[in-house]
This record gives sequence, structure tokens and C-alpha cells, in this order.
Amino acid sequence: MTENQNLDPETFDLDDWLIDAALPEESVDVYKRADVISELSELKRRIEELQDAGNTGEQTAGEKSERSKLEARYTDLLNTFGNSRLTVYVSAIPGEHRKSLLDAHNARVESGEIPKEQDGLEFGWLILSESIVGVKKGDGDRRPVRWTVAQVKKLKEKVGEVQLLELTKAQRIAQNAIPEVDADFLLTASGTNSHGTEA
Repeated sequence: MTENQNLDPETFDLDDWLIDAALPEESVDVYKRADVISELSELKRRIEELQDAGNTGEQTAGEKSERSKLEARYTDLLNTFGNSRLTVYVSAIPGEHRKSLLDAHNARVESGEIPKEQDGLEFGWLILSESIVGVKKGDGDRRPVRWTVAQVKKLKEKVGEVQLLELTKAQRIAQNAIPEVDADFLLTASGTNSHGTEA
């Protein structure tokens, strides 16, 4: 009954309701040490070979020692990879701000500052840089950021195009998709279904 009263168009205060409103956001984990994946793959193959050999007969002390060293190295590299994570947060850009960005960009194209053949690409860089609103290093706290186009281009150069494409995809989701959350995620992850019983 109270809920219906709150939605009464004569008494509902939209300004009050909007006080803590925020634009949709998405996040992506970017790893600066993706180079270690090749060695992780190699170590995994070698460990599996030693496991297979152990399954067919007795392992020698030397084989056990080698496997232990390989597993320790694998763990070290996993930590290196995991500790290199940076979570990047992107936000939708309001229509008016996007229009002002486009107008400023078009003026730069018209003046010759941006070559016409790079028009669309450069605007894409601009939109991506403007959408980045925060970062979190590892398991630390989220911090607000403002990145330039040059910084986003440097990110692509250092971590590769595939990771940057994930960031671009996240920006498009924040900008264009209907906000949604997976309410059952924790229940599923803990082995409980949406009815509260064990899965």
C-alpha cells in the first residue's frame, strides 16, 4: 500500500528519487603481464607429462623433485599474472556530452588537425578515453581517473589489441545495453540454486 502511495504522480518526488542516481557502468580486468601465459602453458604440459608418467609406474625421486620445482614455478607465474591485474571501469556518456565531444572532434577534422581518413577511428579513441572513470589495482580500492587518448593508445600498445577490444566492448555495453545483474550468481557459485536448495 505504501509503495503505491510513493508512486502516486501527485506525491512522488522525482528529484528526491534521483539524488543517488548514476549512469550505467561496466568493468574489465586488464593484465599487464600476459607474457607469462606462454611459460605457464609450457609448464602445464611438462607437469602433465610427469603426471602421466607417474600414473604408468613408480616415479623416481628425481622426477618427483622436478615436478615439485615445476609446480612451484607455475605458482610463482600465476601470482605474477594475477598481481598484474588492473580493473578498469567505464561509464556511459550522456547524450549532450557525447554531442559536444563530436562537435569538438568535427572541428578538429575540419581544421585538418585530424586527417579525414582517421576521423572515425580517432573519435572512437576519444569516446573510449572519456568513458574511463575509474581503476582498481589488484584487490585495492577503486580510484577515479581521467585518461587521455594518448594514454589509451599506450595501453593498447603495451597490453595488446585483444584486451583493449574487451574494454571497448564494456564501454558499448555501458552505453547501449539495458542495465542488468545476475542475481543468482552467488547462489550458483556456492552450489545453491535460485530456490535456496543445494544444486
